[in-house]
Amino acid sequence: MNAPRPIRPRPRLAAALAAGLGASALLAPACIRPPLPSGYYPRVEGPPLEQPVQERQRSFYRNDPTLLARETGVLIREDRKTVKHGREVEWYEDGQVRAEREFRHGEPVGTWRSYYADGAPRSLVDFGAGGAPGEMIWWFEDGQVSSQGPMRGNVREGDWVEYHPGGRKKAEGRYYGNRRTGTWTYWHADGSLAERGNFGPGGVRVGRWERWRPGENTGELAAAEAGEPAPTPSR
Repeated sequence: MNAPRPIRPRPRLAAALAAGLGASALLAPACIRPPLPSGYYPRVEGPPLEQPVQERQRSFYRNDPTLLARETGVLIREDRKTVKHGREVEWYEDGQVRAEREFRHGEPVGTWRSYYADGAPRSLVDFGAGGAPGEMIWWFEDGQVSSQGPMRGNVREGDWVEYHPGGRKKAEGRYYGNRRTGTWTYWHADGSLAERGNFGPGGVRVGRWERWRPGENTGELAAAEAGEPAPTPSR
């Protein structure tokens, strides 16, 4: 799981500095330049090349330029346009692997993984092959699954389940184009039903929703205003 680091890792810096890093393991740390959309990099100046050139580009932490933060495989094409191609790895300041990704001509492929600072898995994204649906799984820091479901084209698509810390089901329903659609059911942390209703086009609540207080099995019908925005996904 811990890929060899091209330079010797140094001891962890002060906790205040470590706490200043971004929280998302699928994104670049806050102190370095984030990746560009779709794996594309700026054009490399110079005359046209006779054939593509494979290189590796590195980013370092600003507060210590000897510490490698990310290493990315890139392909410089004949027209000097550069795309991500090959393996990309990110590290925490203490040398622990933060994320592992794979690209092919700028497009995400294979299995992506991210990790918490202690090395525990945080997420796994399997992009599938040949247009087949992929799979996403997210974990809490204690190792319990927080959400999981299928994806297509790097967006949620299909039946998803979300969990409360401790393992009880939190929400269940279907995504289409990364937006909730159809009937969704939500549960309180004690396992009792919280609400149930439908999402329409654009991922907005439509019609009438049933809602229950914690511990109740039945409840009052409550009208949800047309166009009420959906709650933000937990992941």
